[in-house]
Parts: sequence; structure tokens; C-alpha cells
Amino acid sequence: MGADSVPKKLGNGMQGEVVYTNTATTAKRGISTSFSYTCEALGVYLIIVSTGGRTASANASVSISGATVTVISNGTSNNASEHIFTTLHVSFCEAQKDTKITISVYSDNGSWANDTGVGARVCIYKFS
Repeated sequence: MGADSVPKKLGNGMQGEVVYTNTATTAKRGISTSFSYTCEALGVYLIIVSTGGRTASANASVSISGATVTVISNGTSNNASEHIFTTLHVSFCEAQKDTKITISVYSDNGSWANDTGVGARVCIYKFS
């Protein structure tokens, strides 16, 4: 699944487009992966990361490198007794052309035999 190149209006005349999405990334037990995007132009980029699943840790972390981000939201909702979690990270940054933004997602599965998997989705939106 690629980026949606159709410009979108976001109220009060703000516009932009999706410049990066990953295909659904899933793992049977825990997840430790990263996604990278190299900016094609100077601009303000909105980064949205959603991850969740059923793991022993019932938790995940998201980190961004390559650009200085302002975090809008970064939190996990979970039910530790049921080993279910969802994590949402939303941030934005101003980046120069050729800046490589790397998004890392990690969730430890512990040693719980019944882990049924986790998934992560990433979307980067460039304001125009």
C-alpha cells in the first residue's frame, strides 16, 4: 500500500498529502522494527504511528530519530491482565530536503507462550 497522492484539505485552507505509509507490519511475538522516510522537500511533516496487539508486556514504545519532533500524543492503553494493548504516537517536525526520518517501534513479548501477535502502521503527512 503506497502513499495517497491526492491533496487533502484540513480546514482553514490547510492542505497536504500522505507521503509515506508502510504495509501492515505484524509479528507473532513482539515487534522490533523501524521505518524510514527521506524527505523530498523542506516542509512540516505529521507523523502518526499506531501499534497494538496481544503480548505478555501489553505495552509498546515508539521513538523518532533524524529530526526534532514535537510530540502531540504518545501513550498506551492496555489491559495487563488480558495482555492487550494499543499505542498511539502523533508528532510533527519541520525537516529539510533529504532529511531521513526513522520511526522505531518495539514491544517485548516476554516469554508468554500465548502471545498472538502485534502490528504497527505508520503514516507521514506533509503539509503544503
